[in-house]
Amino acid sequence: MEFEEIFDESKVIEDIEELLTSFKKDLFYVLPALQAIQMKFGYIPKRSLAIIGDYFGVSHNRIYGIATF
Repeated sequence: MEFEEIFDESKVIEDIEELLTSFKKDLFYVLPALQAIQMKFGYIPKRSLAIIGDYFGVSHNRIYGIATF
């Protein structure tokens, strides 16, 4: 089995974007969104930090700070 078959990054990105649509675009929901992503994948993919930042309209660094607090 090839690595691409095991880990399809485009599918992960698609899943994250779909999951985020269940949250209002309010900073209050950043932590619950991070928790939901962690529940789905068992960890928070590094790529998801940028996607979450874009969705909520905050810097990726701020999302990283929240995720690693």
